[in-house]
Amino acid sequence: MGTNVLVVMAHPDDEVLGCGGVIAKHSRDGDYVVVAILGQGKASRQNEEDLDSNNAEILALHKEAKRANEILGVRELLFHNFPDNLLDSIPLLEIVQYVEELKCKYRPDIVYTHHHADINIDHQQIFKAVITACRPIQGDQVPYIYSCEVPSATEWQAPLSGLSFQPNTFIDISDTLDIKKRL
Repeated sequence: MGTNVLVVMAHPDDEVLGCGGVIAKHSRDGDYVVVAILGQGKASRQNEEDLDSNNAEILALHKEAKRANEILGVRELLFHNFPDNLLDSIPLLEIVQYVEELKCKYRPDIVYTHHHADINIDHQQIFKAVITACRPIQGDQVPYIYSCEVPSATEWQAPLSGLSFQPNTFIDISDTLDIKKRL
């Protein structure tokens, strides 16, 4: 029996940029991989007055994400509708409760999510929600939680802040890197 893997990210493409190679590796190894994208995507960069364009943009982004996750071998791709670049305006408890629902439904052995020092506010909130939802509770523990670097967001943290991404776990994805590169 394979491992249950849950990937919880803020935006479509964060999962590919942050851990696409390891997702492909888990899938290839027969693990059950679920990817949950909690934020809408590009809506914050659009003019609110052009709602139809925003919706079309989000649908196109979801379509791209579905294609990419099929290539990675993801078994289930879930989209939630939290507002883009506004997750700090949503009560953290609401995000935590959604992640807890995912944890209860999929019983992950491994969870991948953002790093806490990422400069993107949505990434920070998703990290906080995942850590809170997956906190060790007797009889209901997630054995492994990993943070990943999402290029163009994680590495921009000020080096003197003491919050820089300093990985301590490395997974060899040389056999699945080509899959990630195709995306």
